[in-house]
Amino acid sequence: MDTVTALLAPSTERSDADLLQLVARAHLPALRELYERHAGALLVLARVTARHHRDRVDPEQLVVDVFTSVWFAPPSIEDPDAVKGHLVRLLGRLAHGTTWAFA
Repeated sequence: MDTVTALLAPSTERSDADLLQLVARAHLPALRELYERHAGALLVLARVTARHHRDRVDPEQLVVDVFTSVWFAPPSIEDPDAVKGHLVRLLGRLAHGTTWAFA
């Protein structure tokens, strides 16, 4: 079984890094799984961020923007433990209006 076939095989054991590899191949279910894993925690952080910005940012939209950024420019991360940190940094960049959020 080649790597792509192995990644596409149904599994609840996929790492976040494996999911990002699939997202890079435009595999929407992988993005959905990443969203389901991390959106809740990101939303909590986005709400805190919104309060810090005096509610000038919409927490739900920030989370959507994070995953939209991942879809259009998936990062190349091999360490599954680094994915959540990347998503948190991306949320912060978007909240602060940093133009290089898609990097």
